Amino acid sequence: MKTLLHLRGELIYAGPLLLVQILLARRAIHRWPKCRRLFQILAAIPFLLELLGMPQFGGHLRMPDAFVFATELWLYCSSAAFAVIKLGEILARQSSPVDTRRRDLILGAAYAAAAVPVGALLYGSFIEREKFGVSEVTLRVPHLPADFEGFRILQISDVHRSAFLSRQDLRRVVDAAQGIHPDLIVHTGDFISSRGDPLEECIDELARLQSGYGAFGCLGNHEIYAEVEDEATGYAARRGISILRSENHVIQRGSSQLNVVGVDYQTFSNKKNYIPGAEKLVTPGALNLLLSHNPDVFPTAARKGFDVMLAGHTHGGQVRVEILRADLDFARVYTPYVSGVYYENGRVCYVTRGVGSIGVPSRFGAPPEISLVHLTRT
Repeated sequence: MKTLLHLRGELIYAGPLLLVQILLARRAIHRWPKCRRLFQILAAIPFLLELLGMPQFGGHLRMPDAFVFATELWLYCSSAAFAVIKLGEILARQSSPVDTRRRDLILGAAYAAAAVPVGALLYGSFIEREKFGVSEVTLRVPHLPADFEGFRILQISDVHRSAFLSRQDLRRVVDAAQGIHPDLIVHTGDFISSRGDPLEECIDELARLQSGYGAFGCLGNHEIYAEVEDEATGYAARRGISILRSENHVIQRGSSQLNVVGVDYQTFSNKKNYIPGAEKLVTPGALNLLLSHNPDVFPTAARKGFDVMLAGHTHGGQVRVEILRADLDFARVYTPYVSGVYYENGRVCYVTRGVGSIGVPSRFGAPPEISLVHLTRT
């Protein structure tokens, strides 16, 4: 079932991209028929990589990371350029048959405009994707116990250790957070992207971070897709990170308690029954903190008595563009909780943009972040 869900997701996002490769190959063959075989091979490469990336094959047949990175980047850049040019051709056809000058101007503008999304993706891949930094955020918690005033939580999410984020990149992330010395460390899911990604290597790097009250975490959807829930939980425990799976851990500070609860990824299809039974893990009189990869859980968590929730999953939209003071990003299609701080009935949720990337190896308008969360009553 998990494999089928991942396969469906692969087809939804990859299908249109692969269709563009067929259309591009047809155009190229029509223009240069003597190079037919070359264009057929070039068009087949993305299909082969997508096949190898599917759950049935990903753990056994691995392509070099640089090759996967370059292929995925080509898929998105070529598709974006093709879409802009195709729109220009449609508009040009609306011109009068005798008005060739106007038609040529429209086509010329379309070819020039095609460079815009390509340039943005390239910038996001080679510059913004690697702008690792620490973002500090203050959460106002009305009923925060005095003992936890100024309590600092380091949150790392959506690492996605894969072809899109190397071990050297992850080491830079950890090094950037080394001097913080937070009170608590939390990981909110998606350590890897697919089966066969270096899970243990990822956890080894993250385990280098230390805090006064330890490290806790929850699982994301990609641990489920890769079917490594038990493997991730067990190995993380051996490296000092407690993955909470509908479990809680109580931290005593002075005369007050912080009750840390973690849940596995909650699917959007189960929206009417989010975090079932989580109310039994709430500790009366304590500050109740929920770790949930899916931020859409927040209203349900607030109703069930959680004071604070930390989440990830959205990557802050990953590629987002501001037009007329409105952010355009895919994450808003499935949740209103894209990134930042949200309040509801005195409860608070913070959604981090996370570290890694998925789908396209690029970030634009949503740089990666390590989050340092400060808790305060005022």
